[in-house]
Amino acid sequence: MNTILHILKECEKNTLYIIGNGFDLFHKLPTSYFHFYQWLKMMKQDDFIDKMEEFFPSKHEIDKLLWHDFEMALGKYDLHSIYNRFTPEVSDRYIKNLELYARRAVEPIINKIRPLVSEWAQSISLNGVRPKIELLSDAQYLTFNYTLTLERVYQIKRTQIFHIHNSVNNDKVVVGSSVWKNRWDTEKLGLSDEEEQGQKELIDVLNTLYKNPKGIIDVNQDFFSHLSHIENIVILGHSLSSIDMPYFREICYNISPNSHWYISKHIPEDSVRIQNFVKMITYGPNNVTSKDNIHVFDL
Repeated sequence: MNTILHILKECEKNTLYIIGNGFDLFHKLPTSYFHFYQWLKMMKQDDFIDKMEEFFPSKHEIDKLLWHDFEMALGKYDLHSIYNRFTPEVSDRYIKNLELYARRAVEPIINKIRPLVSEWAQSISLNGVRPKIELLSDAQYLTFNYTLTLERVYQIKRTQIFHIHNSVNNDKVVVGSSVWKNRWDTEKLGLSDEEEQGQKELIDVLNTLYKNPKGIIDVNQDFFSHLSHIENIVILGHSLSSIDMPYFREICYNISPNSHWYISKHIPEDSVRIQNFVKMITYGPNNVTSKDNIHVFDL
């Protein structure tokens, strides 16, 4: 890292840092979604936990996806299972508002996700946290984190930091999946009118979890369109998951193809994610750089 820093200091104002949750974890901050789970237990949100584990892949899977990769799990729900779980069986007796049963059961829990994530993020204390690496004070920063680690621990000016999913200073944190379901797909399943409408109602609720990266990019186009001067991109602690790939593609479209990428690796498992990411930015019709411009370093 020190060798890289020496190189970057020569073009500090033309450097963009991309900060992921691994950066906060590197500073021993409890910012993983398993920490979120522990916080929920401490706050006695047992009903919320139970319902979430009922709706999304969780304790029944070996890797406990829900509390390991929360946003990925939010896109892997089984619509039909949720619908059947919360809708009474149709009998000879008329059931009023049958199409709304599942929605009314699921919606209150779904609506609690963002407020609870925001409250948890705000509870994470930065007291006693000290810088562990040297960062360039005049560089630009794109962070996916809600915390104010850059501002308060590293004293980076707020004007140089873009919280793409908002921060603890904003209650409207962005959390969600990359999955959007088309409510009209239910018409192909041969369902009764009540079942079809009921599943459409449920899709409408679950689609509120869609992160909508294109919409976020469009709203913040002023940031992305002013990256043409960037010569170096430093990725610190980002998982490079598929959910966030639209943001990286947008960055690629706006920077010079001669830019250099410096990607941090912390554990052996990072290597596969980095290899997949490198393929994304070096191959295909939209490739923006060559492999010679990719540099991987240990954090």
